[in-house]
Amino acid sequence: GDFDPTRPDASALYLQDEISFAEGGFRLVPGVRIDRYELQPEVDAIFAADNPGMAVVEVTDTNVSPKLGAVWHFAPKWSLFGGYSRGFRAPPYNDVNIGFTNLMFGYTAIANPDLKPETSDGYEAGVRFTGDATYASLSGYYNRYRDLIESFQFVGINDEGLQVFQSRNVADANIRGAELKAGVDFGRLDPRWTAWSLRGAAAWSRGRNETEDLPLQSVDPLTAS
Repeated sequence: GDFDPTRPDASALYLQDEISFAEGGFRLVPGVRIDRYELQPEVDAIFAADNPGMAVVEVTDTNVSPKLGAVWHFAPKWSLFGGYSRGFRAPPYNDVNIGFTNLMFGYTAIANPDLKPETSDGYEAGVRFTGDATYASLSGYYNRYRDLIESFQFVGINDEGLQVFQSRNVADANIRGAELKAGVDFGRLDPRWTAWSLRGAAAWSRGRNETEDLPLQSVDPLTAS
């Protein structure tokens, strides 16, 4: 067996409010999320036979993540938006406890029982236009991570000559980027084009491992649709 029989339990409580000023022209949106995560592993005969001597670990964590957003309608159809959010990601069960070897392709994936939860501080700001038939938005973001989880990274060659992959924490990392979205509803321009619309988006991002001063390979390249 590649994975031990595992029961991950996750629960969350999210509270949010909205406060309006200047007759709705400016809005504050505070919120808070509480996450509880428990990973209860077991070892059955199949997993023990395929992974002799491998110990499995349990993970239990609780995290409180605040959030604050703001929207300012500074002109008809135009608005500025921005905010801060605290992020939390528990280690996936298959990153913590795994034992998998593929001799044909010469690699093995090993567990990381020391994997820590990932936390982040995220900042976003942008401008949005919402017309009768068209919309467009441009935004930028910056996320600073502590113990960023990178799943199954190449870590070396073992004594049997197999490539070894293991999930790891990057102690200090950041990901920044920008996103452009736009669209038009042709039916609102001319009834003969009802049900026809066009949507487009483009996203650019860059990531950096600040601990090792290297780019993050797991960040997506420029994408568009």
